[in-house]
Amino acid sequence: MTRPTLSPGLIAVLAALSAFAPLSIDMYLPALPTIARELGASGGDIQLTLTVFVLAFGFGQIVYGPIGDR
Repeated sequence: MTRPTLSPGLIAVLAALSAFAPLSIDMYLPALPTIARELGASGGDIQLTLTVFVLAFGFGQIVYGPIGDR
């Protein structure tokens, strides 16, 4: 059995996908007070959007991880 080769393009896509969550959280956190002020929502309500993002990202890894390994 031969091992599949990783092309530079595939490596770039995998790196971009693994950097998505940390980059989006790092960009989103400093904007929380501004978002709350602009939408007229409480800080707790806006923090729930971050919770939903983390849960959805984790669920996506649970679903797509085994599919990718296949």
